[in-house]
Amino acid sequence: MTGVSKDEIVDPKGWVFWITGLCASGKTTVATLLFNRLRDLHPNSILLDGDELRQVINPESGFSGEDRLRLARQYSRLCRLISNQGIHVVISTISMFTECRRWNRTNIEQYCEVYLKVPLDIRIKRDKKGLYQGGPGSQVVGVDIEFEEPLNPDILVLDNGSMNPTQVADEIWNRVPPKIKL
Repeated sequence: MTGVSKDEIVDPKGWVFWITGLCASGKTTVATLLFNRLRDLHPNSILLDGDELRQVINPESGFSGEDRLRLARQYSRLCRLISNQGIHVVISTISMFTECRRWNRTNIEQYCEVYLKVPLDIRIKRDKKGLYQGGPGSQVVGVDIEFEEPLNPDILVLDNGSMNPTQVADEIWNRVPPKIKL
C-alpha cells in the first residue's frame, strides 16, 4: 500500500448486540427486528440465533451444563471473530453463564448486552415450543436448570407482557449506549 501511512489505516470493528433472556422471552423475535433495523443502516450485519447455531456448530451436543457452557464459549468466540472483521452481529441466545458474558465484555471490543427479563407466567403463555409443559426434569433453563441472571446488562428490558416485540426492539434501539455509534 504505497502512499498510505500506518496511522491512516482504519481498523473498524463490528458491534455485537448480545440479546439474552430465558425461553419464550422473545429473544429471536426482538433480535430479528433489531437486526432488520441495523441492516438498513449497515448492510454488513448478520443475525445469529442460538437454536440455529447449535444445529450448525454441534448438533450432537447434549444439554448438560458442561455441553451448554462449551457451546456458549463457541458462540462468544464466533461473535468476536465476525465483529473483528467489521461485521455487525445480532445474536439471540439464553446465555445462562456469567463467565461467558464476562468474557464477551473483556474480549469483544464493541459489545452491547441486552437482557429481556420476562416473568415466568408471561413466558409460559408465549411458549410455542411447549418447553414449559415438560414437567419435572424437562431441562428448562430458569426452571429446572439454574440461570445466572445478567447483573449489569447495557440494556435491561422489563417486559410484563404489555409491550409488543416492535416496541421492545424500539426501546432497545433508543437506549443503545453512546459507546456504540449507530
